[in-house]
Amino acid sequence: MILLVEKEVASLEKYHQELLDEIDTLTEEQLIFKPDANSWSIIEVLEHMYLTEKGTFLYIKKQTKRADELKKAGLKSKFNSFVLNRALASTHKYKVPVKQALPTAELNLEELKEKWDSLRELGKKALDMIDVNLANKLIFKHPVAGMLNIIQTLRFLEAHFNHHLKQIARIKKHPDFPQ
Repeated sequence: MILLVEKEVASLEKYHQELLDEIDTLTEEQLIFKPDANSWSIIEVLEHMYLTEKGTFLYIKKQTKRADELKKAGLKSKFNSFVLNRALASTHKYKVPVKQALPTAELNLEELKEKWDSLRELGKKALDMIDVNLANKLIFKHPVAGMLNIIQTLRFLEAHFNHHLKQIARIKKHPDFPQ
């Protein structure tokens, strides 16, 4: 794994651990609380975050097997990455662009944490395949922003993570949130 990728992964890991520390203090009632019928609960937000990472890492793993065929990233991916991350930094709500990332609400917190831990190991293995030659290749296809290189992809995951941390904070501030 190259140094820049290691730094991005370390940043993601830091956010992940902070989130786990925070949610470990929540009750089951708090985890499943929905502010309204059209909103997600905290556990659903967490499952969506997990599913997004899962899809991303599986796609990267698949792409590393065809590294010679991948095109180089350019201005288009840089611009699309910038716009995507700015959009995620906003408070605007977005519809999930792929149904595979929709939560099922079938997992409890412990099951989700176990799956997420396993996924992070798979992600690290996929990222270990990234070398200097592959670093600027278009390795991940975001359903809205299009093709991104590995750094743009990891920065998307971080922006996505932070977007949903804000969502969790909003849920916890709801006047009816269980105490």
